Amino acid sequence: MTTDIPTSTQKSALPRFERLSKADWPAVMCDLETTGTQPDRHGILQIAAVRFDLMTMEIDGADTFQACLTLPKHRHWMEDTRRWWLKDKRELLEKLMSQQEEWVDVLKRFQAWVGPSKPQFWSKPLSFDFMFLSSYFADAGLANPFHYRYANDLNSFMRGMYFPRQPPHTEWNVKTEGEAHDALNDVFHQLHVLFKNYDEVRK
Repeated sequence: MTTDIPTSTQKSALPRFERLSKADWPAVMCDLETTGTQPDRHGILQIAAVRFDLMTMEIDGADTFQACLTLPKHRHWMEDTRRWWLKDKRELLEKLMSQQEEWVDVLKRFQAWVGPSKPQFWSKPLSFDFMFLSSYFADAGLANPFHYRYANDLNSFMRGMYFPRQPPHTEWNVKTEGEAHDALNDVFHQLHVLFKNYDEVRK
C-alpha cells in the first residue's frame, strides 16, 4: 500500500490557542527612554513592554505596560542626551515628565506585570535595556523578573537569521506608527520589524 506525498510547498497555518494568563505568553519586548547611556549612572525616563509569541507572531495588545519614572537622586542627565531631548524632542520630553511616577513604585508594578514565569526578555540592544533594568531593580532591592539566560538581542537575532547577509527589514525601512522615542511606539515598531524578518525566513 502506498501513500501519495503532497506536492504543495505551502506552509500550514501556525497553531493558535486561547491564552488564559500572562504566563501563556513566552516573551516580552521592552524599550526604555533614558537620560544617558550608562546604566549605573543615568536614569530611565520611560519603560514600555509588550508580551508576544514569535512562533505564532501574535502580540498581547490588550495588556501593555507603559510608565514614566522620577529620577533617583543618585542618577543624573548626560548633557549630550539632555541637549538632544530639548532640541529634537522637547514636547515628548515634557509629556513624559508630566506623567512621572515614583521610580520604585513603577518598578514594583512592572515586576508584577511581568509575573513570576521568567519570560524571555527582548530588546534592541540587549546591552542597553537589560543592563539599565538590572541596575534599577538592584537599586530598589527588588528581584529582576527576567533571567539573563533568557535575554535576547533583537539586532543579533535578525543578523543571525540572514548571516552573512543583512536583514531585509530594518528599523530604517519599516514604517513607524506613532512618534519615535515614545517607548511604547518603539516596542510595537521593534515587533513589526522582528515579525517581518521572521515571516520572510519562513517563506
